[in-house]
Amino acid sequence: MAVRFIIGRAGTGKTHGCVAAVRNALRDDPVDGPRLVLLVPEQASMQMERALLATGEEGPPTVSHRAEVLSFRRLALRLLQSAGAVPREPLSETARIMVLRRILARRADALRYYGRAARGGVGGRALRGLLEALSGTVTELIQEAVSPDDLVVEPDDADADRWEEADCSIRSAKLHDVRMIYADYLAYLGDRFADPSQYLELAREAMPRCGWIDGSFFWVDGFASFSQQELRTLVAIARRCAGMDITLLIDPDLVEGRAAAESPESVLFARTLRTLSDLEGQFRRAGVPVGPYKMLRPDPVPRFRPGSALPELERSWAAGERGNARAGSEPAGIELVSLPTRRDEVNYAVSKVCQWIHQADGALRYRDVAVIVRDLEPYHDLLAAALRARGVPYFIDRRRPIAHHPLVEAIRAALLTVRDACSLESMRLVLKTDLLPLSRDRADLLENYLLAHGLSGYDAWQGEDWTYPPDGERMPREAKKERSDAGADGLASGGKTSKEAPAVPQEIERTQARSGQRKIAQAQARGSGEVPPAEVRSPGTGVLERINRARRLVADRFASLWAFGRGRERSCGAEWAEAIEQWLIGIKAEATLKRWADDAEADGELDLAEEHRQIVRDVGAWLEEFGRVFADEQLSVDEVLDLAEAGLGSLRLGLVPPTVDQVLVGSVERSRHPEIRAAVVMGFNEGVFPYRGGEDVVLNDEDRAFLSAAGVRVQPGARERIFDESLLAYVALTRPSERLAVTWSRADEDGRELRPSPFVNALQRIFPNLSVQTVGDPAVTRATWDLWTMGDVTRRMTGEMRNRPLPSADEVERRGRWNALYETLRNDWRNDPAAGRALTALDERREERLDAAQVEALYG
Repeated sequence: MAVRFIIGRAGTGKTHGCVAAVRNALRDDPVDGPRLVLLVPEQASMQMERALLATGEEGPPTVSHRAEVLSFRRLALRLLQSAGAVPREPLSETARIMVLRRILARRADALRYYGRAARGGVGGRALRGLLEALSGTVTELIQEAVSPDDLVVEPDDADADRWEEADCSIRSAKLHDVRMIYADYLAYLGDRFADPSQYLELAREAMPRCGWIDGSFFWVDGFASFSQQELRTLVAIARRCAGMDITLLIDPDLVEGRAAAESPESVLFARTLRTLSDLEGQFRRAGVPVGPYKMLRPDPVPRFRPGSALPELERSWAAGERGNARAGSEPAGIELVSLPTRRDEVNYAVSKVCQWIHQADGALRYRDVAVIVRDLEPYHDLLAAALRARGVPYFIDRRRPIAHHPLVEAIRAALLTVRDACSLESMRLVLKTDLLPLSRDRADLLENYLLAHGLSGYDAWQGEDWTYPPDGERMPREAKKERSDAGADGLASGGKTSKEAPAVPQEIERTQARSGQRKIAQAQARGSGEVPPAEVRSPGTGVLERINRARRLVADRFASLWAFGRGRERSCGAEWAEAIEQWLIGIKAEATLKRWADDAEADGELDLAEEHRQIVRDVGAWLEEFGRVFADEQLSVDEVLDLAEAGLGSLRLGLVPPTVDQVLVGSVERSRHPEIRAAVVMGFNEGVFPYRGGEDVVLNDEDRAFLSAAGVRVQPGARERIFDESLLAYVALTRPSERLAVTWSRADEDGRELRPSPFVNALQRIFPNLSVQTVGDPAVTRATWDLWTMGDVTRRMTGEMRNRPLPSADEVERRGRWNALYETLRNDWRNDPAAGRALTALDERREERLDAAQVEALYG
């Protein structure tokens, strides 16, 4: 059966039609029949499963085992599993980064462009960023079916002068290195390992043994573009399945030729038009018949509710200059709001969510509302705090970096203690993670003692009890030398020093330089075997015993890891993984994190609870993979630390929404929003939306143009992607069905001016009567738009009552509102401890009088 393209603009029912077709097929034949596959982006899979099983007009499907919702990754695994293919060992994205770090180290002398970075010329965050960029490039090359030999290209004669001006020697060196790294990575994979980006290629090889594809039906929905591997997979499936429908977000007028090729809408839908052309070309070249397009032009558009101006917004934005909004029409349900700062913007957005929910009186649920941004980075922390403060259930859809999670820091610090032979700074890092079986107070006590006396070295930790008084004074120089000698002995017995060991802060050095007569007397007493007098030893004896108990506990937990690290110069990766795992078991890290997760869940912080649980699983998977990938490689502690930095630093948590009724906060490019009725689109600032992103770190725009001219398929560069921003704005603005608020800030965190997005002008051209609301900081203007909970009232009341003007200079209406809120607070304070504290603060009168000496000192 032929492939069919379903073409329509936003809200015309493309996704709904796919879901309805699957549900109808299930209802016609619940048990028997071919497979029904709904192929969607990874982040939309759970949402589409819910939609498939939701209760519709005909009720939910009685049986659904014939239907599957798959992403391309899950489709590949499904094909490999059903074909009975002998699986290669999977390599995660984290393992890929560790392997690339190993390749850089091995090829350091042969690399022309990245040689300095490979030899340790960059470190920390810069190296991590380079590795992640290289990982992204390798992924792109695999996905686009580019071989290492394809990267050996030379400019043709017609373009030689152009590329020479672009510094061809630098490009040649870079492409040489990328080709070498890419070839080494593929050679490392060999027939043993499989990169996640190779799954589709392996699945196509196994597809002849997958009988279930014959006669199956596929619906492909939610994609704006496809990689070369995805295109080839669709072609291979289309040759055998009974039918395939592919939806694309395009104006049907463009496909039918009713709009000119150079029209504004052709620019808006340029990306999806290219996708349509690529798909149709590949299908026809493969001999797959392409049926007539199904054009969706419903009137009215089913997504939008009657009475809203959103249908006019969608039509006019899609039509560009062909929009015909009436100048005098009121754009019901749409507002533009300018705010002083991003913090105020977040406050307004969350207040708007609360307003919509409260005013709907139960007719609107949290799940019906979304907060949409172009880039989550400037907003996610502010949004999380504001939503949590108002008790709004929410889910922020982002892959969260965990490089600074206590478990990751603990592993890094533990390896540092081995490399640096229990240096002061490495032990401090371990103590600060709170993962050792010590209370916070006991860990602080031990850390302060270490700082006061500069204790370091294996022998200092594993030798006899410490005897220096815990009063913060510095030990005498003789004792310092004795302790340093002991640390040196520890190094000689297997420890290592490093020029890269963390420096001791200057204030610690100054503390270590101090010495007092009492300490000297104590040291002399210890040296002569005499017991210090009671007035010297009594005050700190109990504290010192607690410190030594803590020291013994820490040393006991580290004993096996230190013995392993000191025992040999190099060990294989499997042995290192086992040593680290045993250390984590010894400190009971998993039990501690489980307790943290339970506490977070009890406090209502479901995201944090799931983060603690997932990181236990991810770090366990990392250790297992580390031991498997580097099983036969002999590694020094420095190399293990480098690989751990690269691997653990690249871990990202992708959490699943913990509940259904919650506000979804997400990026328009990543998140797949369900059917929502109201949305706040934030960050409509110039350079933010449209996003002014930088070029790729590895293959910049000139490199990509050079490769494209040579016939190498790579993804578009930053300059080409800027044309996609209008499409993303179109998607964001047309997601809600009833209400839309668009916000931006006038200044950033440093007070620098921010300009509104050019898309604001586009909205005002569509709706000439749509004015911008300029909103100020409510704490300054004494506005009440942000007061939706008693916590909001409590937070603002103290400042209002202390700073309000005299009655004669105040607005009667505004003063009356605040007086009414004050009475509400007084009546409710018994149910709210915070309100009680605020009222108590208002009653305090702390009048201080200056005595004569103070007046004399101030005024003479």
